[in-house]
Order: sequence, then C-alpha cells, then structure tokens
Amino acid sequence: MNIQTTYQCVAERYPEQLEEIQAQLKKSKSKEKGVPLAEWDWSFHFCVRIEDCGLNIMDILAGKKPKPVPKAQQLYEQRLKNTSCGIMVSRRHACMQSLPLKELPKEIVDFWQKEKEERLKEETRINTLTPKENQAEISGLLAKLGKSPGFVGIHISH
Repeated sequence: MNIQTTYQCVAERYPEQLEEIQAQLKKSKSKEKGVPLAEWDWSFHFCVRIEDCGLNIMDILAGKKPKPVPKAQQLYEQRLKNTSCGIMVSRRHACMQSLPLKELPKEIVDFWQKEKEERLKEETRINTLTPKENQAEISGLLAKLGKSPGFVGIHISH
C-alpha cells in the first residue's frame, strides 16, 4: 500500500533514505534521472506480515474451530508490530525504493488508527444487532458471495 508524501517531508525526516535514493538514481539508466527530485512522486510504501491465516479445508473437515477474530484494538497492535515500510519515489516508468525504515512514519500510524476506529464502529453496530438481524445480514453477504465467480460455499454442521 502507498501513502503519498512530499520530497520536502522526506528531506526533513529521512535524510539517509533520501541519499540512498539519490545514489540509486545516479546509477540508474532512467531517462528521468535528470529531473529534479522535487518533481517526482513520493510515497511511504508499506506492507503487513500476516501471522496466521486461519484454517484450511482439512482442519475444517476434522472439526477444528477457527480462532476468534481479533478485536479492533488487538488488530491495531498487530498491524503496528507487523508493518514494514520504505520510501518510494516514482516518475512515469521509473521507480526507486529505500531500505525499510526503522520506525513507522506518523502517516502510517494514523492510517492504522483510522482503520481501528472504523472497525470499532462496525463492531459496535454488529454487537447491537438482534440474532434475527445478524442472521439476515450473514445471509445477505453469503448471497452476494455466491454470485462471485469461483466462490464455493460449504455448510458443515456438527
């Protein structure tokens, strides 16, 4: 994922990474290497390592139960812990990236904070549903998924 930033932000907060990107640019064969860095597109490029993907089909058939879905606060803490980030700069077809940053930029922490707040709202909404409303919502979501190409629904009752 990417969050846009500016050359000025990178120059002020990440001078080492800026030097690294400048060195990459000098060595590159890009036609864009003569363009001032302030005219390039700058962003924080980040990804999240997912620790546990749940159950596979054999686990389900064996009767194993999935782990509970993490609550918003737990998920937020996992995201902060498992996110890697670097600085990316691009212009037309040229693209360079720094080594990972040691600390997450404020912009990424804010991104995960906003996601946490949205999840909290959704958790609250779901928790206030009656069992009948909850079942109707699940049925509606499954009906939408059922129309997706390649979706296979398996109902297993124990």
